[in-house]
Amino acid sequence: MRTDVFELQLPQAATRPQGLALAAGLREALVKKLGVEAREIGLAVGPSCDEARNQTVSTFLYDRMAGGSGLVERLGEYNEFKSCLEKAIEVLYCREDCRFGCPACILRPDIYFDDGAIDRPGALELAGNIFSLLAVPLELQVFGGGTRILGQPLCNWIERQKSAGQLQELILFLHGSAKDWQLGDWTLAKTLSRLREHNVPTTLVLTKKEISSNELELQHKLQLHRLAGSAPIAMTDELPRTGKLPVLAYAKIAGQTVAIAAADLGDETPRPRWGVGETRPIVFGDALVSTRMHPMQTDRLIELSSGNAKLISVHSQIDGIATGFGKRFWKILEQLDPLRFANLRNQRVARISYQDRYLKSPLNVKLLFEVLETVPGKTAQTQIEIITAALEYAGMPGYCAYHDFSEEQQRKEVIEQLMPDAQLRLRQKRELSHARRLELVLANNQVMTIFLDQGFGAWKAQGSPRHDFKAAPEKQAEAIRKSTYEVSMAEKGGMPIVMERTPEDRGLAHPVTSA
Repeated sequence: MRTDVFELQLPQAATRPQGLALAAGLREALVKKLGVEAREIGLAVGPSCDEARNQTVSTFLYDRMAGGSGLVERLGEYNEFKSCLEKAIEVLYCREDCRFGCPACILRPDIYFDDGAIDRPGALELAGNIFSLLAVPLELQVFGGGTRILGQPLCNWIERQKSAGQLQELILFLHGSAKDWQLGDWTLAKTLSRLREHNVPTTLVLTKKEISSNELELQHKLQLHRLAGSAPIAMTDELPRTGKLPVLAYAKIAGQTVAIAAADLGDETPRPRWGVGETRPIVFGDALVSTRMHPMQTDRLIELSSGNAKLISVHSQIDGIATGFGKRFWKILEQLDPLRFANLRNQRVARISYQDRYLKSPLNVKLLFEVLETVPGKTAQTQIEIITAALEYAGMPGYCAYHDFSEEQQRKEVIEQLMPDAQLRLRQKRELSHARRLELVLANNQVMTIFLDQGFGAWKAQGSPRHDFKAAPEKQAEAIRKSTYEVSMAEKGGMPIVMERTPEDRGLAHPVTSA
């Protein structure tokens, strides 16, 4: 059965009897607030694991109605939870001063009580401790007495406001240095496309200083260009702050504008843990938008980043049978710059290097194989290297071409069987940039670099093409080589690809030398 569930992970010292009593107290508070029957909400307590993988206890409340009825999800809102917790403390102050719960406080037929099964006094103390943590510290009251704690990751809060139909406009600020941005892995990237689908006006803002900084590399500009498909990019002289805290966003909720600020500077940089509030809370309060912004064209930004950069947005042009993908790939790029490709064939390609953190599935490997096999100007002497991140953990074996390899050694052997002339180099994920980059080094040391924003993961396989992960590596390689399933662009807004040529006079870190 699927239903709505609220989970509250308790401090490490909390016990199961305390958690059960606290859940019962929260239920009593919630049903009184909503005017519903206690039997409409179930409760449970179970083991859980915190961010540091320490064992702890979680309390659960859930809607008994199949599919959920929106009762317990109210506790996901900080103010609602704080209000219910305050009422739960009143309930847990039992006038009978019971130990294991009684009809005067939290006793209900669906809870099995015996000695030690529930700890009302312990739950009362636990609830008081949690409530004290919800108070906004004086140094964080940057919006005055109306400062509130968000109580959840900012991305989740935005999704909730959108789903409730309350979010009318959103302005997001990209703080921190561009060299630290991880826009490709940014938590909010997928949310932006959903906001666009729901017609919520959204703008991404960065400073003019950051735009002109040398730290804003082509990969960042490419990622900004992709994000601009969901939210326009704007620039400003200075990003807003309230007190000493950076403002992450302005949100217009039901006609009222609020500002959301980060107490921990680690929450300000766009990357996977952006706006999570792990160490210090995210706060918000009423505000007026005072930032002056100017729109910016990201395609022009890419073109100006290098005198010879070429940008193309790929949608369905390369869709088709997987075998033949490489020929279609090079065809659309050659149409963009025929002279550059004529030079490629005349000079010949001496070395090819492809870097991608996420080369994890037979589908990804198949598309890369097709592209490398058909590189214009490639010869039998061309050196090839593939750089990817080591698998972080062993998973369960899959059965489709788009499922990930579950074992590092298996993936390595399959790639080596499929592309025996290529050198596979494994790195730790943190050692590799997010950019998916294909570099072609010519015999005269000129370099053509092709940036693929989402890499070969931007394409999906049609249907559910099977792949036998249990087969020997040479059998898997042969199956990948001969696979004929169809592939199509998975990204709704398409994927930008940029070609850039390095002039000879810039030199190379690893120039090609003849024997």
